[in-house]
Amino acid sequence: MRKKICFIILFVLVGSIHQAQEKPGNSYTLDSAIAMAIQRNPSFKAAQLDVSSANMDIIKGRIKKYVPGLTANMDFGLVPGARGDIFNSPDKQTDLDDLGLFYKFDLALTLPLFTFGRISSTLDAAKHNLGIEESRRDFAQAELSYRVVQAYWGLSSALKTESLAKSSMESFEELLSEIQKRLENEDSEIDDSDYLEAKSYWIDIESIKQESIRQKSLAQYTFNALLDRNPNDQIVIANETAPQLKLEENVQEKLIQMAYRYRPEIQGLNSGLNAILAKKRITQSKRLPAFFIAAGLSYAHAGNRQDQTNPFAVDNFNYRYFGAQFGFKWSPDILFHNAEIKKNQYQYQAVQEKMRALKAKIGLETNQAYLEVKRNHALLLAAKESLGAAKTWLRISLDNWNMGLGEAYRLLRAYQAYYRLRGTEIEREYEYNVSLAKMAYTLGDIDLYLEWMRYGEVTFE
Repeated sequence: MRKKICFIILFVLVGSIHQAQEKPGNSYTLDSAIAMAIQRNPSFKAAQLDVSSANMDIIKGRIKKYVPGLTANMDFGLVPGARGDIFNSPDKQTDLDDLGLFYKFDLALTLPLFTFGRISSTLDAAKHNLGIEESRRDFAQAELSYRVVQAYWGLSSALKTESLAKSSMESFEELLSEIQKRLENEDSEIDDSDYLEAKSYWIDIESIKQESIRQKSLAQYTFNALLDRNPNDQIVIANETAPQLKLEENVQEKLIQMAYRYRPEIQGLNSGLNAILAKKRITQSKRLPAFFIAAGLSYAHAGNRQDQTNPFAVDNFNYRYFGAQFGFKWSPDILFHNAEIKKNQYQYQAVQEKMRALKAKIGLETNQAYLEVKRNHALLLAAKESLGAAKTWLRISLDNWNMGLGEAYRLLRAYQAYYRLRGTEIEREYEYNVSLAKMAYTLGDIDLYLEWMRYGEVTFE
């Protein structure tokens, strides 16, 4: 009789799983969840702003290259009066009487002519620094998308678990009520020990319920945080299916080359190498003079001071100047510049070594991701095949039981196998989908996973 009670509980749980999996939802798809995360996630917004900031350095470089440098000053104030000239004046330098208004205006334009690549190299360095920030942004986007995929499938599992827990609790309470009714029937074979045995399963049902509450809360909080939503917002997940896996043999080398081509870290290091070369060219150009042309206009007026016309007399409050000049600037500190160039060479070699290490790491990660996908795919297929066999076994056991030919423990074993494999199938689907997303993430193109989901097939053609 105790085996019969166990069988009834398992039957309830299996039925609950069916109810949990059939609950529809169409509020969030993977595409819409990732798109919203990219649009609203604050960490990704920060990475985008860093790109915009780096782009301003390019604009500054172009302005410096093509637009003359402009400085303008204007001053206003009060100044003591001054009469006469440098030879004869009734006023003293320290007099403070006859105060009057003065104003000054100075304008200077400077345009570099020949800098031996200093300005163009600065502009190149700014462009490569922008490439570094863009690679960081792309990495942040790929990482964010991968985390959304993890959270999406985690939330999907949590919502199924919650539905399962609710249905299991309701069915278990109905089961206890049915046992109590049969206890009141004198012809029933159920006794108090059967009720106590069933009641002892309460902790298991309650554990499922509390664990579902915890998992849903954490998954919902994570999902909402990634999408910059209110942590307590309720979420419904679309019922999406895993894509089929179709991989050609010996595809690892092709995947590694894809990773070399698309990984943001590779692109960032390449930009870093080019930026160091541009810095080296800047330092090399500093060993040579920079030629420029300049023009200036200055005007000052104070009405209470007599204007001086002597070419050797300078009055800081009455003057008019205009002129242009050609000149050069040069810092002859060759030893310092040579040391800076050597430093750039060491930096370049260091980044080259980092590139070698990164490619080795990417090769390992790509192979691991590929093997993990194949493993999870094989396990998912095995779980589905085993589940099919368990369904047939359960149907035969039920038919035998209904005809009085089978024994209770055989039916119980069939239900136990079915229940276990149903849970394994759900787990393997989660692992398979996450490993596919991880492989796309490892290749540097998370959009590959979204394409696989749309077309229902994993290919690299």
